[in-house]
Amino acid sequence: MHSFNFKTKKQSYPVKVRINEPSDSQNNNLNITLVLMTAIGVPLRKYRTFIDALTQKGFTVVSADYPCCGENRPHIKRGVDYGYRDLVVSFIPKLIDVAKQTTPDNQIILFGHSLGAHIASLYCATTDFAMVGVATGNIHYKNWKGFGKIKILATIVTFELLIRVYGYLPGYKVGFGHKEAKTLMKDWLHTAKTGRYDFMRKSLNTGLGRGLFINIVGDDFAPYKSTKRLSKLCADSQLNKVKIDPSLKGNPHSAWLKSPNEIIDEVYKNLDFFVD
Repeated sequence: MHSFNFKTKKQSYPVKVRINEPSDSQNNNLNITLVLMTAIGVPLRKYRTFIDALTQKGFTVVSADYPCCGENRPHIKRGVDYGYRDLVVSFIPKLIDVAKQTTPDNQIILFGHSLGAHIASLYCATTDFAMVGVATGNIHYKNWKGFGKIKILATIVTFELLIRVYGYLPGYKVGFGHKEAKTLMKDWLHTAKTGRYDFMRKSLNTGLGRGLFINIVGDDFAPYKSTKRLSKLCADSQLNKVKIDPSLKGNPHSAWLKSPNEIIDEVYKNLDFFVD
């Protein structure tokens, strides 16, 4: 297993990295490595079915739990902290370095789900990298309608209170991931209130980035309008809608992980988008 140290200005945390490749018995190696960015607070083990399906399709997958989440210690608590910008500057580049070292002949593409695609979009907009974003969007409350907008505003108030009390977000108490870092969630809240990414401290109107964005029909956590707005961070973007198996239980935002073939097929048939 590979690993690296994730560094912020004040702290350093170890991160374990997993590499999953197509088996030697398969003749469909695509020579494409997907660097997986998971949803907020969701442990990597929840993506096992998805990762296995990707390797069966011929992709190599480089993945890791976020710092201080899942198998990475220490876990998030008061004083264990990082933000969006830290992930863009110190987490993604290290994952990409591992991908380059282990699959030097492969094309490398970021693959983000939910918050993972927020982070990937910010990275791609500032480095001209390529990405896929699924079930994601700009979380500004104005990207929702009616009761959805009210729910986002109520979520903002709830999260701000919990962060003040605990020094981090105990997402497990409100059905939002597990434990999330204080600054990460303050950045999330800033975007939810303003639609902006001022915490990046640089212009995102760079003319850089290439992104394939997939909006899941019925996903009220990432409606089409929010996905469209996030996609505009990439100078070259494509936004597609996908319907998943209606028999899957739960919100489509994450339910697709149980049976990910529709999402994988959508990525596979659009691989030409990433060819110059």
